[in-house]
Amino acid sequence: MRSDLYFRLNVIQITIPPLRERIDDIRPLARFFIEHYNRKFKRSIEGLSDLATNLLLSYDWPGNVRELRNAIERGMILEESALITSSSLPTAISRPDGHVSPPNARKHGNPPNGRRSRIASAVWWPGRWSGPAATRLRQRSCCESVVFAQTDTAERIFLVCETG
Repeated sequence: MRSDLYFRLNVIQITIPPLRERIDDIRPLARFFIEHYNRKFKRSIEGLSDLATNLLLSYDWPGNVRELRNAIERGMILEESALITSSSLPTAISRPDGHVSPPNARKHGNPPNGRRSRIASAVWWPGRWSGPAATRLRQRSCCESVVFAQTDTAERIFLVCETG
């Protein structure tokens, strides 16, 4: 690799503050991602519930815009109503106390009742539950594993640039 390449390409530096410092950008970005995933998934989600909006606005966003995009994508996959609700958001956002139960915590017995529980069970107990949401969640779970492995590998061989 050429040692001067960075300096040849670094003509103008653009500094973008983290999303937690741009709270006014969260609503329009969420709207953009909802429209994007409506087209991609052929859905008709109208927006966010009031509680979901408040949770997004109060979250710290360590993953910046990518984390917001992933949260909206998850909501689009899991939600069965016209609005993305707090129960369809990632646990880190929907449960500010940060309590996360590991997915394999229930190795025996029936999964708990409730729509979210049935959908989550479809990932960990294939064949027990079915339907389009369960299928999308299983596909998403597999894709996340592949993306994580690729990102982890890239970071290990120093292909990912840290920005700050």
